[in-house]
Amino acid sequence: MTYLLDSNLIIAYFRPSEDKYDTACQFIDPLESFAIHDYVLAEVATVLQLREGHEVAKRAIDFLQSTEGLRFLRLSQDELEMTLDLFLRQEDKISFVDASLLILGRERDLVLATLDQDLVKCGKKRFPRRH
Repeated sequence: MTYLLDSNLIIAYFRPSEDKYDTACQFIDPLESFAIHDYVLAEVATVLQLREGHEVAKRAIDFLQSTEGLRFLRLSQDELEMTLDLFLRQEDKISFVDASLLILGRERDLVLATLDQDLVKCGKKRFPRRH
């Protein structure tokens, strides 16, 4: 099973002041392999730089780049079109990045790891697991 990490999980991992810091550490520390979307990398770098400064953002990027089991993902043209469709037709008010995570998770059989319970609910509603 490969996890697709949401930016909020990575951001919490690099912000000890976050309420979910311990949860993020307990989840990320034992991971041997995971994936992140390049949009998530952009969010992580931007948010950490704005909230914590350049050094923390750099440390996060260095961590991600040096993690052997990490795969960086990009949307295919079909996945981009599905993301646009989901984002434009939604009623849940999720971000474009969150819509792309739901599509990537579904299309590539990845398990979304997020601290955003509204995103989890939206994913379950939109893409219930097939039995």
